[in-house]
Amino acid sequence: MNVHNPVTYIGNAQAIEDPIKARLEAHFGNVTNFPDEDSGRDGCLFPDGSRSVECTNWMVYVRRLLGNRVEFCGFFEEDNPSSEIAQDVGGHDFAVVDGRYIVDGWVKHVAGLADRTVFDMHDPSDHAVIRRLYGDREQWKGADDLKRRADNETPEVRARAMRGITPFEENEVNISLAA
Repeated sequence: MNVHNPVTYIGNAQAIEDPIKARLEAHFGNVTNFPDEDSGRDGCLFPDGSRSVECTNWMVYVRRLLGNRVEFCGFFEEDNPSSEIAQDVGGHDFAVVDGRYIVDGWVKHVAGLADRTVFDMHDPSDHAVIRRLYGDREQWKGADDLKRRADNETPEVRARAMRGITPFEENEVNISLAA
């Protein structure tokens, strides 16, 4: 069993592909959908001027693309010492889609701690890697202030932020992310 495929296994039953997980990975796993530009002084920046090396900014882009189905989560090292990410960088912010899928471009594209960007909390084959990377789920905290800031962007700020960002097209595979 390859734990990196968007497939759910139920006992010894035939594998069932998870089209939502596959579509999320196809989009967020492709770094060319999120162009950044080396500004020289501040490092690489997304179109909105935020640093592309910061996990919080990746989380905000997931919310911009998928809206209210995204919850912001995060933790600090002292609160979640079992997290490999916390041990490496002191804390982490990431998006959870539909209460099920961790969508985290930073963990793959910046930190290189994983070879994918999407993890399914309902898929037993993902549980070990989620626990290793994200630690104790009881320690994940919401980031309502960041969510409000993202949701209250003016149309001008949103347009600048999305310049060059590939939109998420649900209809490409004829699925809905709504559970």
